[in-house]
Amino acid sequence: MKKIKKFFLGNYLIIIFLAVIVFIGFISVIKAAFTKPQYIYVRVKVSQGLWWANTARPQIWMIQSLKKGLKETDLVGNPTAEVLAVEHYPWFQQGTSYDAYMTLRLKVTEGKNGYQYARAPIAVGSAVSFEFPTLSISGTVINMSNNPIKKTFEEKIVYLSKSYALDWEYDDIMVGDKYFNGEETVFTILDKSAVDEYSTILNFAPVYTDSAVSAANYPQVRKMITIKAKIKVQKIDGYYVFAEEQVISTGKDIFLALPSVILNNYKVVKIE
Repeated sequence: MKKIKKFFLGNYLIIIFLAVIVFIGFISVIKAAFTKPQYIYVRVKVSQGLWWANTARPQIWMIQSLKKGLKETDLVGNPTAEVLAVEHYPWFQQGTSYDAYMTLRLKVTEGKNGYQYARAPIAVGSAVSFEFPTLSISGTVINMSNNPIKKTFEEKIVYLSKSYALDWEYDDIMVGDKYFNGEETVFTILDKSAVDEYSTILNFAPVYTDSAVSAANYPQVRKMITIKAKIKVQKIDGYYVFAEEQVISTGKDIFLALPSVILNNYKVVKIE
């Protein structure tokens, strides 16, 4: 008994320090157990988190691992982040990369200056990262709401045109080809047509005549391709927007990689 008393008297500062830690831990556990969790819903564009920087797009191996239902949990196993939806659009101009977007439900705390997630402020434009059991990923918050985020689409018929295309470009277009973005079909080719047009090709190989060596112009038959397609768009501030960031309007170019062909350098010529 004397030894115990002597130990306490000689180490009372350490004992008080440990008691404070235990008390704080106890209060934290009680608070976590009895405080109703607060959740918000966010849309996140997958990236390195800095929206103003030209960062690398996620590669195909990351898209294959990014699945609806992934959960991040706290120390006691309660979910702090859950992936509710994943949408992706190929961007094969830069290899096998994608524009990818996640919809998540996040457990947050509310302070004087807004919400915090993982002890950091969260708002539109914030960089955010998640540690799921099978995937570590980051991105930029592009939308935030207290209620589940629901996207409203309009179906439109668009006509796309490309001039001076080669024969194989027309042949590779498959009527009925479609693009599924991970959640729904957002683009379907309904019809295609083409007319011949002539392009003058400058051949820089020398052509010998009696008086001089000159270049020769050779006419070449190309095609003007027209594609009729069904597309799902959102109407934002009066503009039709496809794939989150592509404005669809007459005269603008559109890019989309389909299973059969990559639609590149096509112009929107009509919207119905």
